Amino acid sequence: MYKTTNQFLKFHKSNPKVYDMFCRITFRAMQKGLQNFGSSAVFEIMRWETSLVSNTTSQTLCNTF
Repeated sequence: MYKTTNQFLKFHKSNPKVYDMFCRITFRAMQKGLQNFGSSAVFEIMRWETSLVSNTTSQTLCNTF
């Protein structure tokens, strides 16, 4: 496996809710009929939602995976 794959698997094992959130937002966009909705937009929404919930101003999600 590639180094990035191993890093992702380690991150995912510790943070399974991140992938769940990614899928939830993606499927919601698809249900609304959005066809040009990229992963970077999903991550920005995730950052927005997690910053509101956790009351943090630092970036908690990176673009690596």
